[in-house]
Amino acid sequence: MPAACGEALDDAPGLLVLNNDVGRSSLFSRGYEFDYLYFDGLPAPVSSIYGTQPDVAIVDHVEILKGPSGLFIGTGEPAGSINMRLKQARPEFGGAFTSQLDSNGHARVEADVTSALNESGTLRGRAVVAYGDGDGFVDKQ
Repeated sequence: MPAACGEALDDAPGLLVLNNDVGRSSLFSRGYEFDYLYFDGLPAPVSSIYGTQPDVAIVDHVEILKGPSGLFIGTGEPAGSINMRLKQARPEFGGAFTSQLDSNGHARVEADVTSALNESGTLRGRAVVAYGDGDGFVDKQ
């Protein structure tokens, strides 16, 4: 499971992902850098220079619209729009646990649990926890 938005988009056709460091990437399409990411349709400014890309542990799936994003949503660059659909709580009990370790010594664990909180299933909850620590591929010496 990818940890950062850039890792999730590595294989998307027509997108260029430049990895700056662990969790920090520049996202390009059509020669332009994405300046906004959307979470369930709500814009969130993103800056690969000063900030980090969001952790995708809370994301169910990613929707990509290429082209002038102003035609789609009203703000942004000509690169397009990336909408991240967040995980929703489900009425049935379910969960997942993943762990990974890479060759740079970076370790990560994720836990995801969802269930109905009342008998009729009208009240639902979901908890997603992720933790990562270790060295990245950039030598900071």
